Amino acid sequence: MSVTRGLSVLVLSALLIVSCGTEEDVVPSEGPAPTAGTTTPDEVEPTPHPTMTTEPPGTSAPTGNGSVDPVPPGAGAPTAGCDTHPVPRVEVPRTHEFQVVSENGCDQVVLAFRTAVPEVIGHQLDAEPPLWGGSAEPVPGMAADGRTQFLHVYVAAPVTGTLGPRGYELPWVRGVVVNDASHGTVELTIALPAGPGTDPVDYEVLVEDNQVVARF
Repeated sequence: MSVTRGLSVLVLSALLIVSCGTEEDVVPSEGPAPTAGTTTPDEVEPTPHPTMTTEPPGTSAPTGNGSVDPVPPGAGAPTAGCDTHPVPRVEVPRTHEFQVVSENGCDQVVLAFRTAVPEVIGHQLDAEPPLWGGSAEPVPGMAADGRTQFLHVYVAAPVTGTLGPRGYELPWVRGVVVNDASHGTVELTIALPAGPGTDPVDYEVLVEDNQVVARF
């Protein structure tokens, strides 16, 4: 019996020693350790948002090397330099009158009305020469010859009577005529150079007050 009691005392003593040593080695935890990639609130930086740059339409286009070049004017745009010239004011002794002004390579044909407010209802550039009043009679000096093209401008205005034709030797304008003005519609026809070796004709047609303006 004494041997058994002695063994029990030894086992109990060993258990107490192990228990006390374990409690001294344990470090109290202060919370879960931060994982890789996380930051505390004081270290958080704002995320930058991409901004969008908007270029004005029709002003530039990217090239293959990433640079920016001006976009060439499209069909119907006036030649460079016309924007710097004011539209001339035309004296109108009768119901309507036209005038041609050329300056620094910019030709302007102005059809002015005395009292009517015009409205351009259409225009086209082709090889069809003008005809008097919609008849089959051609306008003298403005026939199709393979070296001339014609801009036809159709205007709504309540006037009657034709004007011209008048010939010119300008960079663009070679002849002008109001070949039809009846039934509330006016046709203004402008002769322009065409054929091999001729640069493409860029133009615009606009209305300014009581005037219709074709610019080349």
